[in-house]
Amino acid sequence: MQPRDIAMLLHAIVAADAATPAFIRAAAAAAAKRMQTFDLHALCLVASALSKYYRKQQLQHKLQQQQRRKQQLLLLQQQQQQQQQQQNQVQENFLELENEQQQLQQLLQQQQQQEQQQDQQQQQQRRRGEEKDITREEIYKVLAAAGERAGVLAASMQPLTVCCLLHAFAAVGFRYGPLLYHVPRHVAFCCGDLPAAAAAGAAADAAVTEGGGAAPAAGAAAAGAAAAGAAAAAARPFGGYTVCMLAVLLRAYKRLQVNAAALLPYAFAALPPLQQQQEQREQQQQQQQQKQQQELNLDDACADDVEDDLQATAAEAAITGAAAAAAAAATDAAEAAAAARPPLLHSLVWILESAAANSFVDKKGSGRRLCFTQQQLQRMHASLLSLGLSPGDYGVYKVPWGLLLDWQQQQEEQHVLLQEELLQLLDQVQQLQQQQQQQQQQQQLEKYRLKESSPVYIHLTEQQQQQLKENSSKLLHAAAADEAAEKELRELDFKAVFLTSHSQQEVQQLQQLLLQQQQQEKDK
Repeated sequence: MQPRDIAMLLHAIVAADAATPAFIRAAAAAAAKRMQTFDLHALCLVASALSKYYRKQQLQHKLQQQQRRKQQLLLLQQQQQQQQQQQNQVQENFLELENEQQQLQQLLQQQQQQEQQQDQQQQQQRRRGEEKDITREEIYKVLAAAGERAGVLAASMQPLTVCCLLHAFAAVGFRYGPLLYHVPRHVAFCCGDLPAAAAAGAAADAAVTEGGGAAPAAGAAAAGAAAAGAAAAAARPFGGYTVCMLAVLLRAYKRLQVNAAALLPYAFAALPPLQQQQEQREQQQQQQQQKQQQELNLDDACADDVEDDLQATAAEAAITGAAAAAAAAATDAAEAAAAARPPLLHSLVWILESAAANSFVDKKGSGRRLCFTQQQLQRMHASLLSLGLSPGDYGVYKVPWGLLLDWQQQQEEQHVLLQEELLQLLDQVQQLQQQQQQQQQQQQLEKYRLKESSPVYIHLTEQQQQQLKENSSKLLHAAAADEAAEKELRELDFKAVFLTSHSQQEVQQLQQLLLQQQQQEKDK
């Protein structure tokens, strides 16, 4: 089967509620093996199908738990009713009290035994169901492989594929750092002129409402800037993000508890203008036209100053022409925005919820968590150096573990790096070292441990980078020294070689010069 056939079959069976745990396991294993041959469409289908199946599985578990609780409550109510009936009978018949108590005890023992048997059967059924169903870790492995494949195909990634992948990852709670790192940059690339165009439109509105001699020129310039920004956004290779797409991204970021402040300007700029603003524009334009006509009538009535009137009318005609051009551009933009489909209500709600949540992200340090593994940061660090870029400019640092702990102790009050993040970082480093230990010999396994000088890769936000530059110099010096050393090694590995033709005498002279230089270096 072709990769896309596997993806479409998996998606269709999950959508029809006909998927079995055995089929899901087999399909996930087949997709993981052949992930390097999948295209973006197949990746989206696989990710959405697995996330949808896992959510259904979790809902089924919740429903089963609720049913068990209801059964337990019913049993307790029946027991209480029986006890009340028996107590009433005991009060009426004092002589039969002892016999009834014995019967009650026997009934209670029988009920307890039945409940224990039912609990054991339910536990066995749970274990069997959990063993058959696919686990979260298995889904995360497949999604991680899909994310790596999507990173390889990032050059041809479109806005819809980004939304689909991130929505599928967020539905399962999978925090894949490289994708979260790539999304704001992809949005900025696809619709980078959107906030500027919105600001230009606001400037045009302000210019039209203010009036005056400079208002038409300013309005025309702002309208021209808005039109240029819209044309540049339309000329993008993949098109721009719609309001619904940006709302889906913001909702995914909120689910994963990640700061989405970089996406909010694009979401607000993509919203169409309100009808009230359009009506106000039309009313203001009509008032301006009436004032201009009144002024022209008054100027025509004055017959004494004919020459002054001619000059004034010429100036006013130029002003009115510029105002009419600006008004026409503004109305065209308003009509185009009104012609576009209005955003759905749930997308507006998601944007507002994200804005409210992100306003407290920087204040609440407990909301941040690590999204990158040590292997991913190591690859990012190496790839940035290979491109000739500085990893520190992108928030990626390679520092000693001991200096990182010292910096954390200094910044405990400011909550730059939390203890939870350090514990997660320590676990990731130990896992990476365990993988390296398995490749080495058994004698060296005991010697290889996490020390103060062992390298650790970290990714810091902009706020953390500013606090690092202000308060810690040792950590920055260590990262800069390591970066310079790696750059020197890379320069030594890649030396330029020039092939030229020389005569035999010139070759002998060059050899003699090289020998002399080597002897001088040895003497030194």
